[in-house]
Amino acid sequence: MTQFKSVRQLKIRGTQVTHCFSYFPNVIHLKLENYFQLQNQSIIDTLQQVLPLNQLKTISITDVNFPFYELLNILRLTPNIHSIELKRLILFPSSTFQSFVQVKSLTSDQICTLDIFKLILQTFPNLNFIKIGIHLQELKAILDHILAQTDHQLRSVCLSDLPKRCTKELKDYPMIKRFLFKLINRQLYLWW
Repeated sequence: MTQFKSVRQLKIRGTQVTHCFSYFPNVIHLKLENYFQLQNQSIIDTLQQVLPLNQLKTISITDVNFPFYELLNILRLTPNIHSIELKRLILFPSSTFQSFVQVKSLTSDQICTLDIFKLILQTFPNLNFIKIGIHLQELKAILDHILAQTDHQLRSVCLSDLPKRCTKELKDYPMIKRFLFKLINRQLYLWW
């Protein structure tokens, strides 16, 4: 097996991954572009043959069909992950709930509801930053939730896919004085 010790970022593309005869012992950033699985092997087993999961710090998933439960399975074996980038994020409440305290940053292009936002904070209770898309009608409810919760570590938020008219909505919202905010290219950045 060939080892590539200088590689720090690894991108895996394609839906059919054959047996890899290379090992990347120093990878800290993993990018998965497609959901893949070997015929008789789980994605976890496949990844462990290619790199040590316990040293990953960042994972990016650009495949919109990547199952969220697979991400959770990966997170169970990656205690040092602190940043997640997802094209799509769909969370489902589960009776086998587990939180991942090591994750500090989450970015997703997915439009989220208040319920999904709450579930994100429950799944990743130590998030410092989150970027998600929302609909304008969810804006005040999400801001209210952020202010009402004192048991999270969240310090900044980027809410994307908002129309320019949301500035008027924000000015009419009495609690906005508790935030610093800036609207740039349909993305609302909030700090507190």
